[in-house]
Amino acid sequence: MKKFCIPNLPTNPVKDVIVSGEYSFIVRELENLGIDCITVKPCRALPYYERYHADLHLSCYRKGAVCIGSNTDFSADISALHIERGICLQPHYPENIAFNHVIMGNTFLGNIAFTDSRIIDYCMDNQFRMLNVRQGYTKCSCAVVNENALITADSGIYRKCLENRIDVLRIDSGYINLYGYDYGFIGGCCGKISKDILAFTGKLNAHKNGDDIKSFLRNYGISVVELSNKPLFDIGSILPLTEKTAT
Repeated sequence: MKKFCIPNLPTNPVKDVIVSGEYSFIVRELENLGIDCITVKPCRALPYYERYHADLHLSCYRKGAVCIGSNTDFSADISALHIERGICLQPHYPENIAFNHVIMGNTFLGNIAFTDSRIIDYCMDNQFRMLNVRQGYTKCSCAVVNENALITADSGIYRKCLENRIDVLRIDSGYINLYGYDYGFIGGCCGKISKDILAFTGKLNAHKNGDDIKSFLRNYGISVVELSNKPLFDIGSILPLTEKTAT
């Protein structure tokens, strides 16, 4: 049996994730962990190296519901979800970031002006704490640890977290690969696969701040799973969708 996850923060082992369909070996490793993968098909409207990135295609902004680009498609049937078709994704910033924000508990963190209005309306109606940042690629830039803790290299997000008493580890930019760009982002190379496990696409030791990241996670009782022996690389996040019911 399974149930839908709280956005980004499963409380039990994850059963289904939404993830890029570009890296079959990452999908295979997740499946070896007993996790079923709903893969994102490429969106030709997005820049070539971002076309598979799940965190640009959609937002799991509330339990059991996703808001997706009107030009987004998946490898599997997702009709069990409450699907809202949002704006049509476009190739240029900021028309490609409508779904790239962070939901952590009852906090919204992102660039409000360029977020799909359906998501903003839901968060406002449900009295979320609305934290506006200039960084449009907010989800890419943040590894969500729990409802009040995250990891980022972005200075604006870091300051916003400090101002709002969110525990934040600031790391150095770089040390994460993203083909076609100088570097990728910490949120894009990971995702929680249970309450106490954060899965990364590659080896944390290859990151300059790898030991700091592990120490920060240990403070919250979170261990690390590395899905490959490669250096970390940005795939557009691993988005938990459903989790196993407690036995």
